[in-house]
Parts: sequence; C-alpha cells; structure tokens
Amino acid sequence: MKEQSSSIPNGWQNSEVRVAAERDYVWGETLRYNGAQDAGVAVWTANAATVETNRVGLYSAEFTRSHDNYQKSEVAYLSGWSLRMSDYLYGTSARYVGASDAGSGAWIANAATGVTHRVGLYSSTEFTHAEGGIQSSEVTHATLKGYYAGYSQRYGSTGEAGRAVWIADGGSGVTTRVGLYRVGLYSASEFTYSEGGVQSSEVTHVTLDGQFAGYSQRYNSVGEAGRAAWIADGESGLTTRVGFYNGAEFVSTSGVADTEIMEMTMDGYLFGYSNRYQGEQDAGRVAWMAKGGADSVELGLVGDAYQRLSDGYRASSISWASFDPSYHTHWVYFGGNKSVQWER
Repeated sequence: MKEQSSSIPNGWQNSEVRVAAERDYVWGETLRYNGAQDAGVAVWTANAATVETNRVGLYSAEFTRSHDNYQKSEVAYLSGWSLRMSDYLYGTSARYVGASDAGSGAWIANAATGVTHRVGLYSSTEFTHAEGGIQSSEVTHATLKGYYAGYSQRYGSTGEAGRAVWIADGGSGVTTRVGLYRVGLYSASEFTYSEGGVQSSEVTHVTLDGQFAGYSQRYNSVGEAGRAAWIADGESGLTTRVGFYNGAEFVSTSGVADTEIMEMTMDGYLFGYSNRYQGEQDAGRVAWMAKGGADSVELGLVGDAYQRLSDGYRASSISWASFDPSYHTHWVYFGGNKSVQWER
C-alpha cells in the first residue's frame, strides 16, 4: 500500500498492527501526513501468507477535509472478532462538507480483497441534517453469517429525530431497514411522534447465524408510550413484532403498551414479557416466547391460583434461558461495549 503523504520531512512513519485473525489476516493503522502536518489515520488489512496489504474504509472526496486533505477511519471496538470469524472488518470514516465536520459513514470491508462497502441509510433527506449536511451511521452488531446490524441518525426540521436500525450484508453492502417504522404494516402514528416526526429503533440481541431482535419506541399524543419488540431475519430483513400488544389487557387507556425482551438463545428463541393494564393501573405482566415469524406464546402458570381476584393482577417473568450444556464456553461480541458469554 503506497500513499505519497505517508511521511514527514524528517522521515517519520508510523504503522501499527492491531489484531491478528485466525484466517491469516491482520488489520492495522498507518498515520497520514500532508507535508509536516498530521492528516489523519488510514486503516488496512494484510494477508500474512502473501503480505498483500489493502487500504480499507472510506476515503473519497466526501471523507476528505478540503483544506488539508485530512482523512480518518476507525475500526469499531472489538471488530477484530468479526475478522477472526468471517474475514470482514467494520468501522466508520469521518465525513466532511468542505472544511467542516459532517458526521460519519459506516463501512464493512473484506479482509482478503480490501473491497469496502458503505452501509447504512444516507441517501435521503431523512438521514441528512438540513444544516451542514451531517449524516451519521454506525455498525453495532456482527454475526458469523456476515450480516451486520447498525443504526443511522434521522433528522427533521428541528434537528435530530431518532434513529433507524438496519441490517447489512457484508459481502454486498446491501442495506435493509428494519424495526417498526412508519411504512407498510406500521403506517399508523404509533411509531412516529407527531412533534418533529421522531422515530427510534434499536437492536439489542443477535444470534451468530443472523437473527436480530430489538425495540421500536411507541408514541401517543403527549410523548413516549412504551416500546414494541421485534425480531428480524438478517437474510431477508423480514421484521415480526413479538410479545402481546393488542386489546385493553395490554394497552392502557392513554395508549401505553410496553414489551421487554429478556433473553435470546443462539437458536433464535426469544423470551420476554408484556405489561398488563386495568385502565391506567398496573395489572402485572405476561411472559412469552417467540421464534422467527411465529406468533408469540404465553409462558407461565395461569388460573385463579395465579391471579389476584380483587383486581385481576397477575404476573410472570423470565429468569433465564439456558443453552445446551454440551456446548463449550466462548466470549462473543454483541455490540456496544458488551461481550456476552455463550456456549458451543
């Protein structure tokens, strides 16, 4: 890998290897210079067998500061796990509008070829701030099958308007928006706040073979009104709402309905609970299980012995979803700053 601005007059150069992969690839960083001035950081991957090195990340004009040629790419925290398992690396590159900072673009790179795909949602005004052209996307979760989840910041007339979550195919860069946002079957105002058009979804759980689960914020006329839970398939992007959320039992008189995900197993079984209401009063919660696009099934014990007869209050909860005890322990990165122990 050659770049004319990789050194300063006194000959200083600096490259650093960060992670060695089980598949004979490493990734690292090299400092960039514009004459005697710092000009950012370039990220690269290298093949240990052939010593072939490829620059990765985004570094076109959109990702170059106009007055000093500054570029900066970063590999996401613990992205090395993805490189070890699937030959893909992911991160962000700083964006600029002229000489001004303008957010970041998310990318996924093939360690073998260096081919980098920009991922996320960024091609419409919904994801571009009207003032300054700011866009912001980030990869947050990885799977062994090469599917990645992340978010893109939304903008409205008054500024930030929540986040949209998406799933991307590492090999092609194709991005599918997921979550319960205002299209298709979810065209009601339940997931869009009337003031500012705010929508917000997040991914919270993922399996290694590419099933994703998370929440979308609900709204009523005065603000937030609980969360809806969903599960999405990495390959198709098909999103299914899970839990219980229909009828007066699960929706308060003011329109609040809230479902929480407690666990997701590596086989894709999702466990959680949905709150119950009597008017505006708390009436307990129902535990449930779901898998893929199938209907949620109630868990726990029901009947008069498990319900307070004076007001109908009943409550079940999920304590732990166990894994196959024949598995061996590993630590796997799930996103954010969390490493989650699983068994295989």
